[in-house]
Amino acid sequence: SDGQFAESRCQRCWLDNRARGAELTVKRTSFEPAEAMVDREFEGHFERNNDGGWVVPIIVSLLLHGSLVALLLLVMPREETRVIKPPPSYVAARIVTIEPPKPPTRIPPKSVPAKEVKPVKPKPDKAAIALKRKQEEERKRAEQKRQQELKKKREQELAKQKELEQLKRQRAEELRKKLERERVLKQQEQELQAALAREAEQAAEDAGIVAGYAALIRRVVESEWNRPASARQGMKTTLRIQLLPSGQLISVQILSGSGNEAFDRSAVLAVERAAPFTELQDMEARLFDKNFRTLRFVFNPEDLLK
Repeated sequence: SDGQFAESRCQRCWLDNRARGAELTVKRTSFEPAEAMVDREFEGHFERNNDGGWVVPIIVSLLLHGSLVALLLLVMPREETRVIKPPPSYVAARIVTIEPPKPPTRIPPKSVPAKEVKPVKPKPDKAAIALKRKQEEERKRAEQKRQQELKKKREQELAKQKELEQLKRQRAEELRKKLERERVLKQQEQELQAALAREAEQAAEDAGIVAGYAALIRRVVESEWNRPASARQGMKTTLRIQLLPSGQLISVQILSGSGNEAFDRSAVLAVERAAPFTELQDMEARLFDKNFRTLRFVFNPEDLLK
């Protein structure tokens, strides 16, 4: 029959595709000729009722057609699903060690920020606002006054510090000047001492030179002196002799006599005969001016030059 033929075809398809392990669905359809059955039944019914008129057959026909439609709706072929399981297949297997699964990483739950609840703003209090404004103004005035006082205090401190620094500078300058004066005085004193030492040394040297020239003049005058017969021991005459740098005699005067005119006269003649004293030409001018331009000469037979 047609149903067997369809089933055999389905089996062949299943055998062809079993290697893939597919599950096939076989549709079975009913091939019952329902319309032929209805037509035969209607014809027999029509033949049986043909003698009774056309009204009844028409009504019956309508009923039969309605029944036929309902029957068709009820007996329409439905698809049936058959699951054909493939025969079990065998596969090669091996033992595999399966590591235990790692514990899942816990993700900390995200903190949901709390919903901010906006506070209800109270109605402003005018008196409180005025009081607060007044307090703020007073605070600002107090702060301004405090800043002014601090500024004034800093200025006073700076002025005082400048004054102290000025005083320190003045004292340092005075001390420096004092030390400088002391240094100058000490230097002058040292120079004076050195000058005095040089003068003393020069004076000693000059005294030696003067003494040498004086001894020379005494020997020359003594060599030219003619002792008078009336001269006695202890007689002396003081003369003032004026000379030129060349040693020439300008004048000779008796300052104080011995009381013996002949002795005094012999002393003057001895100086006149001894001049000029040419040895004085080698003397320094300062020594000559100081000691021999005007010479105080003491004539004494025992101590000719004193």
